[in-house]
Amino acid sequence: MRVKVNDPYYSKRELKEITGAEAFDFPEGLSEFDTLLIVSGHAKYVYTNYKRIKSNLENCKLIIDNTGVWKNIDFGPIEYHEVGDKNWLIPGGAGAPAAPGVSRAHVGRALGRGVGKKRPLKTSRRRHARASRAQA
Repeated sequence: MRVKVNDPYYSKRELKEITGAEAFDFPEGLSEFDTLLIVSGHAKYVYTNYKRIKSNLENCKLIIDNTGVWKNIDFGPIEYHEVGDKNWLIPGGAGAPAAPGVSRAHVGRALGRGVGKKRPLKTSRRRHARASRAQA
């Protein structure tokens, strides 16, 4: 699995240092991906012309939108879910067209976990506490 990130508030170098992943240009770089995970509702994602976004999604099969920033775009055959909507973890769920080739594995990989495996989320507070203990 190949992961890339975009954040308009950081340079590509900073994103690589912070995340360990390569950065891509938005919206042109969207064409590289079969699955998109939108984590933040930055103004650039909200106010980019929808036609420009859609024209760069030729390989995309699934969009999971954490903030609902693209919920008013008609993606046609691309399966779109806002996190928490009805059946958002079920490919082809209610209210979304079943996109060819979208499997439960796509959803699991997009969310960063193995299919069927539930791993507890580690909060930054826990990581911070461990780091503090290690330094003491």
